[in-house]
Amino acid sequence: VLLKQALPYILRGAFVVFAMDSKGGSWRNDLSIDYKANREKMPDDLCSQISEIERAVAAFGALPLRIQGQEADDIIATLCMRGLEQDAQIDILSTDKDLLQLVQPDVNVIDAKDRRLNEDYVFQQFGVKPDQIADYLAMVGDASDNVKGIKGIGPKSAAKLLGIFGNLDSILQDAPTSSLISTGIRNKLLAADRQQIALSRRLVALDTQIPIPNLYTYPQSSSAPWDEVLEFADRNSLSAFKTRVIREKNRHVSSPQADEEDGTLGKKYDY
Repeated sequence: VLLKQALPYILRGAFVVFAMDSKGGSWRNDLSIDYKANREKMPDDLCSQISEIERAVAAFGALPLRIQGQEADDIIATLCMRGLEQDAQIDILSTDKDLLQLVQPDVNVIDAKDRRLNEDYVFQQFGVKPDQIADYLAMVGDASDNVKGIKGIGPKSAAKLLGIFGNLDSILQDAPTSSLISTGIRNKLLAADRQQIALSRRLVALDTQIPIPNLYTYPQSSSAPWDEVLEFADRNSLSAFKTRVIREKNRHVSSPQADEEDGTLGKKYDY
């Protein structure tokens, strides 16, 4: 699915990076032995496909990127900040809610249904702004990553608290003595384990400063890799995918200016 979503970007010459988790865990596992401990082991048949996927990504003219000890989310976050420093427009193709922390005017998350998740979406879905997502998750917890929240604080309470106080630090400092919240919420905040909250906040927050080599040192084709993509489709018996590639190729050839006219494609950086 991800390759299909990325295909239009790749074929239009956008700089595309496929970020992958490090083998053997990340620094978050060093911080907490419980982190992602609830997840099942990747099936063997899927593990065997990883190398093929990496070869496919490279064949498509994109950059597969894995950094030892780092998660894909942090790779994306760091590249996102670098791109913004160069006035890039960025699309992140992912269903991971943690990446919604990065959403801003020049950064959108595109989900599996090809929906463009912008700042309005984040607020409608969670009741907070993108730069409050990490604080929100630290309060409500993140079951998918086995990260604990504050006992008794649910999504509505977390969103309300962030709406009043702005961030987690201010909530912990000012909310327990504030008349703006109920006695029940105040007592739950007073009873909360501050060390656990700090750990949860560290685990859910994206790292935007991880060491990544200069991507300009990697070869990047200036033209769409039609032959490589079609060869990959034939080798893996992907007839429907091949049909889509041919359709995209014909569209590109018949309308070479489409990149400049299409506001959702041809971004300078896409992760």
